[in-house]
Amino acid sequence: MKKENQDKKEIILYMPSAVIAMASALTAFQHKAWDSMLYNAKKTLNKNQNAETFEITLSELKYLAGHAGGNKRIKDSIEKLMATTGVFNIFGKDRAPWAYKAVLLSGYGVKYSSGELTIVYSFDPQIRKKLADNLYIYSKIDLLTRKKLKSKYAIILYRILRDYKDMQIPKIPIEKFKFLCGIAALYDGNIPMLKRNVLDVACAEINENTDFKISYEIIEDFIKFKFKAPVTQLPEKRTSKGPENPYSDPKRTVIDNVMGRIYITGGPAEPARQENVKAPMKTPSVSKEEAERILAGIDLSRLPVEHIKKIKERYNL
Repeated sequence: MKKENQDKKEIILYMPSAVIAMASALTAFQHKAWDSMLYNAKKTLNKNQNAETFEITLSELKYLAGHAGGNKRIKDSIEKLMATTGVFNIFGKDRAPWAYKAVLLSGYGVKYSSGELTIVYSFDPQIRKKLADNLYIYSKIDLLTRKKLKSKYAIILYRILRDYKDMQIPKIPIEKFKFLCGIAALYDGNIPMLKRNVLDVACAEINENTDFKISYEIIEDFIKFKFKAPVTQLPEKRTSKGPENPYSDPKRTVIDNVMGRIYITGGPAEPARQENVKAPMKTPSVSKEEAERILAGIDLSRLPVEHIKKIKERYNL
């Protein structure tokens, strides 16, 4: 394993928001393994946006995923990722106002490189495109913090919280949260069991192991998560040559704020029921007047023309 990762206090995965809002029936360890493979792929794509295959050593994958055991669990998890189709963009935070499906891993193989077992793998083109395109909305997921989480529900919730750390977390329909966690068929109408086995467990792990302090309440058919204390921001690392990564550009903060405040709260996208079926976005909850008020407080000269155009078209400004 690379010593540079061992010495780091944080290992940041710049995870596209559409990928964060991914529904699947993975275990906690499988989520961790997939995140680790996304992290290595993103590093490769930052250097070469045309890369189609990626590599990660077995020792690095074990370290990032928090696995100290044998190799069978790794092999079984990778094969599970190849057999699993995820539904992405559940919250409609992506530029496309619909959910879409893609297999989590499209292929893999192994080889020996410098005397170490290395996994060679590839992603579905839709996932690879999200990782390669720096204009998509993203969030910073600290893999070392995520490694401390034992429950898959805590891992999923941690991603959501990082995605909404700069804004109010929208109410999430209970059925949508269950779908996101891969438990759509469980706890049907049994809210006490859902609270005890899923929500209480996830929140307790988050409060103990991350920089978040959160609570939740059930409001009719929705779950409302709340930040109980200010969120500690993950620091941006800079060198004399400028930002360490393409997302450190100050322009990104403005884009995220506008797209998050207007596009995200416009309502979650319903998951497509079949391949290549576009599900319509619900009626936006942000009015034209509210959109005008938000935009009035932002320096639009710092936004890409395409974003300004889309915002104005959507809200008829």
